Amino acid sequence: MLHAYIDTEYSNFFSYSEIKSGEILQIAIITDEGDFQSNVMPLRPEVWSKRAEEVHGITLREAQTFPHPKTVAGKLLEFLSSLRNVYTPVGWNCKGDHQHLQRFCGKENISHSWNLKMRDDWLDLIKDARNIPLENYQLETVCKHFGIEEDFHDALGDARATKVLHPHLKVLGNPQLELTPEDDFEKRLLYLSNDYVEIAPQGHIRITSRGTQNKEALRVILDEIAERFYLS
Repeated sequence: MLHAYIDTEYSNFFSYSEIKSGEILQIAIITDEGDFQSNVMPLRPEVWSKRAEEVHGITLREAQTFPHPKTVAGKLLEFLSSLRNVYTPVGWNCKGDHQHLQRFCGKENISHSWNLKMRDDWLDLIKDARNIPLENYQLETVCKHFGIEEDFHDALGDARATKVLHPHLKVLGNPQLELTPEDDFEKRLLYLSNDYVEIAPQGHIRITSRGTQNKEALRVILDEIAERFYLS
């Protein structure tokens, strides 16, 4: 399965009433075949939300200098047409991103091209992250837990952060996942090392149970450690 890491910023939160709903201000898409990023001019300043502005830091005056939605839609259409593969979108707490993009593509008459390259069953990583005990589940908080730094609350920065975070959360979403490449094994060790596994320079492995993370995930990787290091 191929993944497209997607994030948006918008002028106000989504409403099924188009009159009250916000508009997209930024779109970012990261795929194995290339990336797409653009700012988008809002056409309805009357629905601008100061609360949303506090999140993304874009002012209405700045947003009114962004490219017109039709210009952005044309570039997005070119990007979608260049993709050879079909992708599953991955986001963070992404219901609003999904809804805003659906409406944007519908208004700009590019829904058909979007649906040809992007599946409708989005993968929301926040669901797996809730297995980790944290003070909150904002993207920035969860990334800091794993030592990931990015330009948060910017669509491209959040999409990049989501891509880097994804391997850390895979083991939570599917603890029976079998990964054989060495890099995947190292990523799982990196995840567990926050609470469980310490490898000394001599190769000795010290295991503790200080966290409350997924115990089945721990068992799976410990079995693999035992096999790789000939432990009983």
